Amino acid sequence: MPGVLWIDAIMGEWVDFLKKTKELDHTLMVFTADHGCIAKGHCFEPGMRIPLFMHCPQLIPKGRVVDAVK
Repeated sequence: MPGVLWIDAIMGEWVDFLKKTKELDHTLMVFTADHGCIAKGHCFEPGMRIPLFMHCPQLIPKGRVVDAVK
């Protein structure tokens, strides 16, 4: 199974478990990734942007997007 599909399946199982145990709204989930081998070692665009998703309704408003690094 390709990596993205595997991650999607595992994350789906985790979210389903948190929903079933009624802990989804009380759990901070942080998901990030690596930029791979393409951009390591320089600061050009591909090396600067990596995904970061966070979910915790008690701490982070739904739909909030932060474009700046502080």
